[in-house]
Amino acid sequence: MPGLTGLQAAERIFNARPLPVLVLSGFPEDTADRARPPAYHYLVKPVDTDALDQGIRAAHSAFLQWAGQRPDPDRQARLDHQARLIDRARSLLAQHHDTSQLAACRALLQRARDSGQPLHAVALSILQEAGESPDSDPVF
Repeated sequence: MPGLTGLQAAERIFNARPLPVLVLSGFPEDTADRARPPAYHYLVKPVDTDALDQGIRAAHSAFLQWAGQRPDPDRQARLDHQARLIDRARSLLAQHHDTSQLAACRALLQRARDSGQPLHAVALSILQEAGESPDSDPVF
């Protein structure tokens, strides 16, 4: 981002289209001052996947509160289900192709791009092709 800081870029994005923004920074600045619009949550790198997941949820929740909305519990259940499908398909690809989780993730993303389908739909297809049944959660 030549000429812009991450927070300046976040502000431009937010002004063009208000959406939840999670800032990941290598600089341990005062996070309390940073976790406000347009940055709804602020994490200092390095960040593990659990902290990132919590940060995304916190940014989304803060954005909804700012927008005067309430989180939709059904939406969260759908997203959780979709995430489990994607995780299972990625692990299956890695195991079947004897490759890394990262390479399997890239293959899954490429297949979604090539097909024009959402990632969770591609994941479901991969599981079904392998004879795996999706978990008992409803597919949304």
